[in-house]
Amino acid sequence: MEERNTVSYDELLCIGRQILAELQLITVSTKVAALVRFKQEFLTTSQQRLIFDAFDGERSSQDIAEDTGISLRSVQQLIKDLQDQDLIDFRKRGKAVIPIKSFSKVATYFATKDIENGGQEHG
Repeated sequence: MEERNTVSYDELLCIGRQILAELQLITVSTKVAALVRFKQEFLTTSQQRLIFDAFDGERSSQDIAEDTGISLRSVQQLIKDLQDQDLIDFRKRGKAVIPIKSFSKVATYFATKDIENGGQEHG
């Protein structure tokens, strides 16, 4: 008779968490490099960097405008520009847009851009 190895749900969950932790560790340097490029290429003003730094997944565009002293229009425009490029996540709370940083999306954007440019980082 064939012997079966069984793994409990808790063991599978633990293995899954270990794999996720390893993947996160492997991708850290890529995400850091992409974030540097993102800030250089997309966040070209101190105002844009201040707005982006305020994206915490909790504050709405209105909250960010009030907290930074930057016009709501400028905050909304940056959010729209980043959404159009699929560089951030967001959620809605009623009519309010809550921007959320997505380092994975930023890294994917630059990896795709590099592939399309034949492996050249800038092009």
